[in-house]
Amino acid sequence: MNRLGLSPEHAAALTSDQLENLDLRMVMSHLACSEDAGAAMNAAQLKRFEAIADHFPGVRRSLCSTGGVLLGPDYHFDLVRPGIGLYGATANPGEDHGLEPVVRLEAPVLQLRRLEPGDSTGYGATYVADRPRLVATVAAGYADGLPRALSGAGYARFNGAKAPVLGRVSMDLTVLDVTDCEDDVRAGAPAAFLGADLDAMAQIAGTLPYEILTGLGRRAARVYEGAA
Repeated sequence: MNRLGLSPEHAAALTSDQLENLDLRMVMSHLACSEDAGAAMNAAQLKRFEAIADHFPGVRRSLCSTGGVLLGPDYHFDLVRPGIGLYGATANPGEDHGLEPVVRLEAPVLQLRRLEPGDSTGYGATYVADRPRLVATVAAGYADGLPRALSGAGYARFNGAKAPVLGRVSMDLTVLDVTDCEDDVRAGAPAAFLGADLDAMAQIAGTLPYEILTGLGRRAARVYEGAA
């Protein structure tokens, strides 16, 4: 990837004297295009990595993160690094990777109110009701990691039912249309973001699941279910 480390030329130029006092534990690299299984660069990088690693006989090898794991055993070597795969996602939203998302962001409903036709909500009044609607204001916004790009496009769920985002996602609050799931919503009820919708949310926001997950704010308490 031409970011860090040794080029093939540098690796070939190393002498035994230069290496004898080094306690080498792993030869590592990283695939640039692993999210695209058909990319010719994957095989090219594999070949180059093997050539460099051969200069360090007996040293363990590691090449792939989640995308490389999914490319097959030729890329696995001694150690794999399935980072985002542990969270049930990949770098390629929408692909059928067979992984189960494990991160859910929940925010409580602070208030329910009814909008009449012509009423607006949120900054800039970007949403104006076209008919009577029940809306829920939840305690989460872009300071918590909900991308502002979900404004008027994203959604949360209440017991599985979708509740679209109305208007702009603000710093601390997001307004949801709960007209069609009124029976599942009350003050204090948790609105669930991400989860099985992580890939979809990333696509709506024009980004990657990586950015969604690493952008989750510190204000949200972490609860680890099923932990020993």
